[in-house]
Amino acid sequence: MFLTLIFVFISFNFSLAEEIADYEKWELNALRAETVIETDKASVEALEKLRAQLVQWRSSFQQLQNENQNRIETIRTQIDSLGPKPENGTDPLEDRRLALDKQLSKLNEPIVRAQEAFNRADGMVSEIDNLISQRQALEFLKLGPSILNPLLWGTTLGDLFNSFLTLSKETADVLSSNYFQEQFSNRLISILLISFFSVLLFIYSGAISNQLNATAKRFEKVAGFLSSSVKYLLRYVALYSLIHLAQSLGVFGIRGDLIAENFYLWVGYFILALWLAERLQMSWLAFETDKVNHRNIEKFAVLGAVILVAQDYGSELSRLQLIEQQSYEVFTSAITVLAGIMLWRISALMKLVVSDDTSSGNLRL
Repeated sequence: MFLTLIFVFISFNFSLAEEIADYEKWELNALRAETVIETDKASVEALEKLRAQLVQWRSSFQQLQNENQNRIETIRTQIDSLGPKPENGTDPLEDRRLALDKQLSKLNEPIVRAQEAFNRADGMVSEIDNLISQRQALEFLKLGPSILNPLLWGTTLGDLFNSFLTLSKETADVLSSNYFQEQFSNRLISILLISFFSVLLFIYSGAISNQLNATAKRFEKVAGFLSSSVKYLLRYVALYSLIHLAQSLGVFGIRGDLIAENFYLWVGYFILALWLAERLQMSWLAFETDKVNHRNIEKFAVLGAVILVAQDYGSELSRLQLIEQQSYEVFTSAITVLAGIMLWRISALMKLVVSDDTSSGNLRL
């Protein structure tokens, strides 16, 4: 029993010390938060972190306000049960009233303190919300680099041209280096063979496709699909071999080689675009469409691939810090506008093809 009393006494003192320490910590945090709010120099991310901390403090103070409520209600009931004070003469229950009032006041002290701290934290949270809202409104209204600003066109074109010159210089330095010339001489036979067969494969891919188509005329649609797919697959393999050969020789330089990693994908864009254009042209033969429309779909296919490559190329230049961020944003805006125009023209072309009166239709790029 004695040990239990000692443990309760130590625990009570520790809890009291922890509560006092918490309020001391809160006071330091509150002063720092008020300084941050008054100076208004912190970033939005820092303000959001500070707000989260204040919300935690506010929640803890809200919980403290609900403590001892049962005990407080009991004492108030006891005070009410004593009845009103007598207007004249001495109050025989005065000592009891004073004792109960003292107990009630003592129980209300931490609640009042928690209420005060809660109001302070809640006020700072509201101030931070206002600051963040103002920052976001200013950021929304702030005009960044735009393609509509003609003053940025020259800078953007200049950055793109300079980046091209930088990559070209790297390639020229590699080609003129002794190491490259030695590598080229040692691998001359393999380079010539790979280049020869790649070019041959690209040129005769159409003939191979036609031969496959001729041998499977009974399954005309399936044969047409397969022969077309084989033709463009062979062309991709041919270009893939040439790109891999150039990379193995280190032709592109350090930064150029990082961009050259995307060549396989970019070539795939063009191959896929031309394959889709050819398949569309074959399906349009049943509509007896104008040959001009057939040529236009090829142009749109190539333009679509160019847009995708340009977007990726701009991203790579920005990643390698070969162009300024402002120029990159203007460049991507221009690409977006061009893509929108192209999609609108393609939709007009598709309407023209499926319309009843296609004989008079003539859509030009």
